[in-house]
Amino acid sequence: MIVNNLDLGQFSLNQGPTGGQNVSTVSVEGFGDIPYSRGKRSAVRSTTVNVQAPFAIGGAAAGSRQAVRYAVQQLVEMALNADQQPVYIQWESGHGNIVANPYDGWYVLNEVTPLDWRFNTFVPCQFTATRIGVTPPKRVALAYAGGALATNFSGTPKNLLAFPIGATVLDFGVYGGNRAAAQGTVSTQTPQAAPCPFVESGTLANWFRGDVEVYDTINTGSNPVPSSGGTFINANWVQVFSPDHDFVGDCVITNGLHLMLISAGSAVLLYLWSTGLATANWQQWTSLDYLSTQGNASTVKGYGLSRVGAEETSIGLTFSESSGKILKAFLRLGRGRYDVRVDVNPQSQAESAVWGMFRLSILVGTSKIIYNSGKVSDQPLNEQNNTPQADYGYAAGFIASASFPFIYGFLYQNQPTGNQPYNPGSGQSYIAIGDSLSLAQYGVRSYGFFAIPYGVSGQFSTANLQGEAENGTKTGGAVSQANASASNGNEVKVPSTTAAGWKVDTIISSKVHPGTYTMWVRVKVTSTASALVQTQLQLWDSTSSSSVGTLNLASNSSGTFNGAPWAVGTSYSWIPVGDFVLNGTDTYDCLVQGITNAAQTDWFFDEVALLPKTLTTDVRGPQDIWQQFMYDRSVKLIRQ
Repeated sequence: MIVNNLDLGQFSLNQGPTGGQNVSTVSVEGFGDIPYSRGKRSAVRSTTVNVQAPFAIGGAAAGSRQAVRYAVQQLVEMALNADQQPVYIQWESGHGNIVANPYDGWYVLNEVTPLDWRFNTFVPCQFTATRIGVTPPKRVALAYAGGALATNFSGTPKNLLAFPIGATVLDFGVYGGNRAAAQGTVSTQTPQAAPCPFVESGTLANWFRGDVEVYDTINTGSNPVPSSGGTFINANWVQVFSPDHDFVGDCVITNGLHLMLISAGSAVLLYLWSTGLATANWQQWTSLDYLSTQGNASTVKGYGLSRVGAEETSIGLTFSESSGKILKAFLRLGRGRYDVRVDVNPQSQAESAVWGMFRLSILVGTSKIIYNSGKVSDQPLNEQNNTPQADYGYAAGFIASASFPFIYGFLYQNQPTGNQPYNPGSGQSYIAIGDSLSLAQYGVRSYGFFAIPYGVSGQFSTANLQGEAENGTKTGGAVSQANASASNGNEVKVPSTTAAGWKVDTIISSKVHPGTYTMWVRVKVTSTASALVQTQLQLWDSTSSSSVGTLNLASNSSGTFNGAPWAVGTSYSWIPVGDFVLNGTDTYDCLVQGITNAAQTDWFFDEVALLPKTLTTDVRGPQDIWQQFMYDRSVKLIRQ
């Protein structure tokens, strides 16, 4: 018998299911009782099942006593958990063999009772299930309930549903895409219908892939998160089907895009299914912990699953730091989601530090660029200008390296007080939420965090989202020079009186994922006295030999971008060229050049950033992720 993806061995049916009508009677005076049917009874099968373990489980050999115990434990957990219902039962299948039975279909598990634990190769169990649906083409849909969260950001929330691997989505909304997950491609869509109908994959195993799954590592030291070979899970982990599971090792929660490793005595370790690597693998990118107002780091002291479901799993964590301050956090991960929801709940004190209450410690390096929808900063340069925005509540960052092809950050329900996010500066390998608005002891506030893959191995990556001016092609009088306070210790100088026509080309020259990007250039001048146009910042499409966008500058130029002021000054500042929609086929060049007039003062150019807001192929840009985060709903697979 196979229940969902749980192979319990093969056996022959010898009884059930029941069938019949619910019968009532009406008494007629002087005649007697007249029976009549009130409708069919539920089809119930109650039988004894000898649960086996035809495959290895948790490091225990196939058919062994320990493997059988794991299998029975999983079946009982499945029966105890309403979020695992209904289940799909293949009655005569097992041992990897599929044998069709006319009563295969969707059931609710009424009872699983182990009857005798003394046998070595099987455990007889009383097994009762009620049939609620047949095999395809029986109609299926995703039912959802919820709505947009209240916010003071102006951006529009969007409801994004994710479907099982290989599903055919029938409700063609205007927003969605296919996300590459560890078990296959997850289709996403903004529904128009409620419930949202779809057709299940013709491969039955796909019905139980791409969902949210929980595992017990048994021993994380012996059974680590796999990071090579394109492997989804460690073969020695045991899948968990109920919040009541008694963990032997550590807890793993994954939806095939994210993986969280939760263990007492450690921060939460976070992994991303990193498709920008040569071979897609789990790539550890950060740890999550509570950073108290006193500035003390913390570890998880205890945790408990609240929900274990295919559509969403949630877990409560208790963090404690060295001075005894405690914070509770409640994490939720949904099917097909790049965002993880976090409700924070301080237990020992009000929290109001400038860095906020939790942080992402980037374990593989230091962020190069941190940005939101209207501001950007270079973390190693100690820039502190990521002020809150009015439109979209995300803060993003990346390491400018092909070895780390991903973008990460925070999500805010409301505008933070302070920073969006907090930049701790040079030498620090973390970014923090940055909301200094006091949260009272026992108060609750909602945030989120995310990580998304960025890049195509051998073509482009996050390394191509930032470029050093001195690495560009310089002509017409532009020269490189050392500057210890500039990015990478160098800059480009265009001396005063240099004739128009100078150029620094291909500071960035790359293909990109299709989407909306903002181009920024870090600039300063010696004097802001002149109003003559001298410099042009340009995004150039070298494939079509056409300009995508430009910004012409005098040495006293100023303006606003996304509601925030900018100005050319005598100290370095980031100048926004604009937002541009880029395709996924052309090569784009970021350049600066002299136009119209000779340089009226010394111009200095440090670096350029080309920062994604939306990524249209599978709606996974930072702005997209925030819009999805802001529509909170529960989802349930139903049979129609």
